[in-house]
Amino acid sequence: MDQNRLSQAIYDKYIRPTKRKAGKYIGAEFELPVLNKDHQPVEEHVIFSMSEAFCRKFGFEIVSEDAEGHANSMADPVTGDDLSFDCSYSNLELSMGKVLSIGELEERFARYYHFIQCYLQNYNYSLTGMGINPFFDINYNQPVPNERYRMLFHYLHTYKRYEKEGRLFHNHPDFGTFTSASQVQLDVDYENVLDVINTFGRLEPYKARLFANSWLPDTPDLLCSRNMLWEKGMQGYNPHNIGMFECEFDSIEELISYIKSTSMYCTMRDGHYIDFKPVRVRDYFGMDKVRGEYFDGESYQEICFKPELSDLEYLRTFKFEDLTFRGTIEFRSCCCQPVSDSMTVAAFHVGLMERL
Repeated sequence: MDQNRLSQAIYDKYIRPTKRKAGKYIGAEFELPVLNKDHQPVEEHVIFSMSEAFCRKFGFEIVSEDAEGHANSMADPVTGDDLSFDCSYSNLELSMGKVLSIGELEERFARYYHFIQCYLQNYNYSLTGMGINPFFDINYNQPVPNERYRMLFHYLHTYKRYEKEGRLFHNHPDFGTFTSASQVQLDVDYENVLDVINTFGRLEPYKARLFANSWLPDTPDLLCSRNMLWEKGMQGYNPHNIGMFECEFDSIEELISYIKSTSMYCTMRDGHYIDFKPVRVRDYFGMDKVRGEYFDGESYQEICFKPELSDLEYLRTFKFEDLTFRGTIEFRSCCCQPVSDSMTVAAFHVGLMERL
């Protein structure tokens, strides 16, 4: 594919939306681990019954169901608030619709959290604020049975194929099922998108210290093990897909060039997710065919397919700062915080954006 055409497609996806004057809205996602305080695995039937009660209480509507017919995403049709599950049913996620104030965000979050916590306490469960589920070695750690999470779980387990390349991987390929983040999205304007990326990039080492809350027994010296799990897993096969930017950008063209240096590792064909060995974007769209794997409902099958420009929709990086197709910057490096401090990550970023 002609590189100019690819550059235009990247511009249209990531840069053009920043020219919409949307305002100063805040979006936040809270991933919260569920614990069974009896030191037993979290039983999914408890989570399903809680979800049903939550929908009745708050008037949420089912957005999607897993392959077994259980709701795994439900939303308020007015506010856009969404209750879902990140990778596993022991990792609950509250994604809040956009707001203009932290106060409104906190009020709605507290209302949802109080209901869920009271419900779970009937089973001696608790919804907690930690970056790693402390009972990760007790829980089942199985992916939500839908196309996306099944693919991601399978992809992360392919790391053993690449150890012969001299790469060092950790032994927690299921980490997506037990790691929890506190993420925030802020509107960004075309005029300051580079300033935001460059300035916040300089702050990442400080944020790692301020919001570290993910401890693993086998890495006792790390208070922010989430970073290591991403970097030393398949998401970090291409270092440009994770962590900090290694440079600062002087132009939109440089940013687009960097996006081209990140890697594709999945796409969809005929309703099935396909995962494959990571390929840099600039190379992927010039290939005649790509060999990957997909789940046919019973087992994984090999498939060869030809890249299409529409595959750009499935470019998923896990940078600390991601420019999104919504005209926002998503800040995703911070661990889930103690519940009483849940708003600190969003407040910190909103305050810094005001002082940019």
